[in-house]
Amino acid sequence: MAFPAPNTGGRRCSNTALAFTRQQMIDMGLVPPEGAEQEAQNLLLSRPYSTEEEEEEEEEEGAGGHPAAMADDAEEPAEAVGLIGHFEASRLLAQKGKEGTFVGSLDMSMTERELVSTEEGVALPPSPAAADGDGDAESNLVASWDELAVVLKKAKKGQYGCWELYADGNTPCKVSDISESTSRPAMLCAPLRSAGAPTMVLGGFAMHRISGGDQKSTMEPGLDTEHKVSASGARRTNGRVLDTCTGLGYTAIAAARCRGVSGVVTVELDEVSLRMCRRNPWSQEMFRNEKITSLLGDCCELVKDFDDGEFAAIIHDPPARALCKTTDMYGAAFYKDLARVLKPGGTLFHYIGNPESNEGGRLFRGVIDRLIGAGFHDCKTDKKAFGVVARR
Repeated sequence: MAFPAPNTGGRRCSNTALAFTRQQMIDMGLVPPEGAEQEAQNLLLSRPYSTEEEEEEEEEEGAGGHPAAMADDAEEPAEAVGLIGHFEASRLLAQKGKEGTFVGSLDMSMTERELVSTEEGVALPPSPAAADGDGDAESNLVASWDELAVVLKKAKKGQYGCWELYADGNTPCKVSDISESTSRPAMLCAPLRSAGAPTMVLGGFAMHRISGGDQKSTMEPGLDTEHKVSASGARRTNGRVLDTCTGLGYTAIAAARCRGVSGVVTVELDEVSLRMCRRNPWSQEMFRNEKITSLLGDCCELVKDFDDGEFAAIIHDPPARALCKTTDMYGAAFYKDLARVLKPGGTLFHYIGNPESNEGGRLFRGVIDRLIGAGFHDCKTDKKAFGVVARR
């Protein structure tokens, strides 16, 4: 899988926001060097984060921290060959006792491929070279039946992690990391009630809705993203779109797919989010789509560099306020800057949260008042998208 660098379009950046060149992204570990895309696409980027309690459980159950990633003397982290959650683990485990080839998913149900059910567990088929007698004819085990059972056991305990798989004899590894700038833990979390794209949990807060407002109805990151992009008017837009918070890149990807959108600028404050993108198969289009420009920095500062009326639509999907203490993502000054860079007649979608919750209701009123004061009008609550739609 190739990872072309996003098109920076000659963007000017303040000293707190950097446009990625391809070499910068390679240096940061976000994009593999030329000629090594397929081999490097799922490299571990740091020692996974886990609590002491989880580490003890993982030692007992045999699935957890990856030895190659955790060993002090390890020269190179191991290469992952897949990523699964509890839904994928359940479907793979259903093949136990049915030795032979079958079709399953090792990329969070994005695609399916041929796999092999063996006495020990699930394996990759022998390489084409092996079929010609030039390589190892053995199938490469990626997860034992016991390891898949551990993934399901953890999900039943409410630990809906995503697990990288390896074909080198190492155990599955939960995808987790720590932000260097904030020291907050980050992890990928599988959808609760359906297969599909994972969300990221940063500092204890999920970055996408993973259940309905009543905590019972179905909701997952893909549908959550569709609601936000639709509310922003991007599907009816002709021009550029600003995505103020990259996260896992789903919003930027969905906006860039809209027919009339000529380009998407997406901004991320924390490098750990981009490393999570790097390990998530559902985020890879962000690195490949030339319509998407990725910027690293504080959007509250970077927005000052954009031209008046530069964007036809803005999607503002900030983290919870508890994670925004060092930036002004909910402030009047930032809203005024967003109004300046949004062209007249353009649409802003501002995600806030459940409008029917007590805290959400108070926050909605304050946000709407500040948006009106910043120059927006026709501010309306979108209950389906959990946010406010405003016009310029």
